Amino acid sequence: MTMLAVLQGHREPAFAEQSCAGSFSDVSWREGVSVTDDGVAAFGGAATVVFHWSVKEGSRAGDYFTLQIPEPIRRERTLAPFWLDSPTGEHIARVTWDGQTTRFTLTDYVETHSNVSGDANFGVDWQGETRPGDYQLNFRGL
Repeated sequence: MTMLAVLQGHREPAFAEQSCAGSFSDVSWREGVSVTDDGVAAFGGAATVVFHWSVKEGSRAGDYFTLQIPEPIRRERTLAPFWLDSPTGEHIARVTWDGQTTRFTLTDYVETHSNVSGDANFGVDWQGETRPGDYQLNFRGL
């Protein structure tokens, strides 16, 4: 079995540019079938990426921020767009994809609430043409 090494305890930060409506931090793997407790992901298996997100104060409905998924992984092909919801179930942002880019489009919730943030996750897997080996995966906010 070929493994993908991710440094133990290492959480690759991802920050959106100042002109964007939000930022990301604490990007890491969720331990599971394909990811061990020391941060090593099995090659060829699916895994879950977890992260913290926050909305920049003054953001408006329709503003967005993005998270770039590094090659050689991709979002799980069966993963549909979804909502980031508040603790009371109100929609904060719609999450969609365009290739390797995950887009978080804000709703009017952000215009009436402050300190909007939360935790989220989504599934990823290996791109079909990827060969076994060690990869440095850097998630970037744009």
